[in-house]
Amino acid sequence: MARDRDVAAFGERAQHYDQGWLGQLHHHIADRTADLALTCVPAPRRILDVGCGTGYLLGQLAARAPQAEAAAGIDAAPAMNRGRQRQDGRRPTAFCTRNR
Repeated sequence: MARDRDVAAFGERAQHYDQGWLGQLHHHIADRTADLALTCVPAPRRILDVGCGTGYLLGQLAARAPQAEAAAGIDAAPAMNRGRQRQDGRRPTAFCTRNR
């Protein structure tokens, strides 16, 4: 039961998730995560972001790893799927949500 409430809470916040000071904090953390990930694997062939939310981190990774063949994200909260149309200028970035 708690898991469903957690997913629902993220669904309720999805529209404004990247805005305000919390959105800025989220972007700062995601930017540092991208730095760390690309330090560990500088030229990934594929990128998968589990719990991708709005897709900000996935977009950062796709833009900074143009050699990647694919970039995909999945999130349990369907409302977070609003990033589906984002593109990094080279290829579409795939987003999907988990269906029940």
